[in-house]
Amino acid sequence: LHYEVISRFKEHHLKGEIRFGVPEDFATFFLADVLADFSRVHPGILLNVECALTLTLLERFKNGEFDIVLTKMACPK
Repeated sequence: LHYEVISRFKEHHLKGEIRFGVPEDFATFFLADVLADFSRVHPGILLNVECALTLTLLERFKNGEFDIVLTKMACPK
């Protein structure tokens, strides 16, 4: 099922840029493999990745500087 979903995206030949914000500790451990896979599947997409603190990422996302951000926060009780 995973490969079927990926192949559907490949058929559309997506192009453009995605502005992506991520905390540094996530980038250090996970991002290299994810970006490599994404680039293979979507060679027409330019990923503009920036690392910053979660609160900075959220503020910049609210200001329209990112298309997507990955953040980490404690869940309210």
